Amino acid sequence: MNTNPIRFLRLPAVKQLTGLGKTALYQRIREGSFPAPIKLGGTAVGWIEDEVYQWNHDRVAESRSTPSQDLSVVRPAARPGGPPNPATSSCAA
Repeated sequence: MNTNPIRFLRLPAVKQLTGLGKTALYQRIREGSFPAPIKLGGTAVGWIEDEVYQWNHDRVAESRSTPSQDLSVVRPAARPGGPPNPATSSCAA
Protein backbone atom coordinates (compact mmCIF):
# COMPACT_ATOMS: atom_id res chain seq x y z
CA MET A 1 0.00 0.00 0.00
CA ASN A 2 1.26 3.45 -0.95
CA THR A 3 1.55 5.71 2.09
CA ASN A 4 2.54 8.86 0.19
CA PRO A 5 -0.02 11.62 0.78
CA ILE A 6 -2.19 12.63 -2.16
CA ARG A 7 -3.08 16.29 -2.43
CA PHE A 8 -6.13 17.37 -4.40
CA LEU A 9 -6.30 20.66 -6.27
CA ARG A 10 -9.56 22.45 -6.94
CA LEU A 11 -10.33 24.12 -10.28
CA PRO A 12 -8.96 27.62 -9.49
CA ALA A 13 -5.58 26.13 -8.54
CA VAL A 14 -5.49 23.92 -11.66
CA LYS A 15 -6.31 26.91 -13.87
CA GLN A 16 -3.60 28.96 -12.21
CA LEU A 17 -0.96 26.20 -12.50
CA THR A 18 -1.69 25.38 -16.15
CA GLY A 19 -2.66 28.78 -17.51
CA LEU A 20 -5.74 27.18 -19.09
CA GLY A 21 -9.34 28.21 -18.62
CA LYS A 22 -12.18 25.95 -17.52
CA THR A 23 -13.42 25.26 -21.05
CA ALA A 24 -9.94 24.39 -22.34
CA LEU A 25 -9.30 22.09 -19.37
CA TYR A 26 -12.52 20.15 -19.80
CA GLN A 27 -11.99 19.92 -23.56
CA ARG A 28 -8.56 18.35 -22.97
CA ILE A 29 -10.08 15.96 -20.41
CA ARG A 30 -12.64 14.84 -23.03
CA GLU A 31 -9.80 14.37 -25.54
CA GLY A 32 -7.83 12.36 -23.00
CA SER A 33 -4.91 14.80 -23.03
CA PHE A 34 -5.35 16.10 -19.48
CA PRO A 35 -5.90 14.13 -16.25
CA ALA A 36 -9.51 13.68 -15.25
CA PRO A 37 -10.65 15.00 -11.87
CA ILE A 38 -11.51 12.75 -8.93
CA LYS A 39 -14.97 12.95 -7.36
CA LEU A 40 -14.55 14.22 -3.81
CA GLY A 41 -18.21 14.06 -2.82
CA GLY A 42 -21.42 15.73 -3.90
CA THR A 43 -20.53 17.96 -6.82
CA ALA A 44 -16.97 18.61 -5.65
CA VAL A 45 -14.07 17.39 -7.76
CA GLY A 46 -10.33 17.74 -7.46
CA TRP A 47 -7.27 16.95 -9.51
CA ILE A 48 -4.34 14.98 -8.13
CA GLU A 49 -1.57 17.52 -7.68
CA ASP A 50 1.19 15.19 -8.92
CA GLU A 51 -0.74 14.49 -12.16
CA VAL A 52 -1.17 18.20 -12.88
CA TYR A 53 2.53 18.86 -12.26
CA GLN A 54 3.44 15.89 -14.48
CA TRP A 55 1.23 17.29 -17.25
CA ASN A 56 3.05 20.62 -16.94
CA HIS A 57 6.45 18.89 -17.10
CA ASP A 58 5.32 16.92 -20.16
CA ARG A 59 4.31 20.15 -21.94
CA VAL A 60 7.76 21.63 -21.27
CA ALA A 61 9.47 18.45 -22.49
CA GLU A 62 7.37 18.46 -25.69
CA SER A 63 8.17 22.10 -26.29
CA ARG A 64 11.89 21.60 -25.79
CA SER A 65 12.16 18.43 -27.88
CA THR A 66 10.52 19.74 -31.07
CA PRO A 67 12.84 21.13 -33.76
CA SER A 68 12.97 24.90 -33.69
CA GLN A 69 10.80 26.59 -36.24
CA ASP A 70 12.25 28.75 -38.97
CA LEU A 71 11.52 32.25 -37.75
CA SER A 72 12.76 34.04 -40.86
CA VAL A 73 10.53 36.75 -42.23
CA VAL A 74 8.27 35.67 -45.07
CA ARG A 75 7.09 38.54 -47.21
CA PRO A 76 3.87 38.21 -49.17
CA ALA A 77 3.88 38.52 -52.93
CA ALA A 78 2.79 41.81 -54.47
CA ARG A 79 -0.93 42.34 -54.90
CA PRO A 80 -2.20 42.72 -58.46
CA GLY A 81 -1.99 46.39 -59.35
CA GLY A 82 -0.01 47.19 -56.21
CA PRO A 83 3.61 48.19 -55.89
CA PRO A 84 6.10 45.38 -56.45
CA ASN A 85 7.51 43.62 -53.41
CA PRO A 86 11.28 44.27 -53.44
CA ALA A 87 11.89 40.86 -51.88
CA THR A 88 10.19 39.01 -54.75
CA SER A 89 10.82 41.22 -57.78
CA SER A 90 13.91 40.82 -59.88
CA CYS A 91 15.69 44.00 -60.81
CA ALA A 92 18.61 44.07 -63.18
CA ALA A 93 21.27 46.31 -61.76
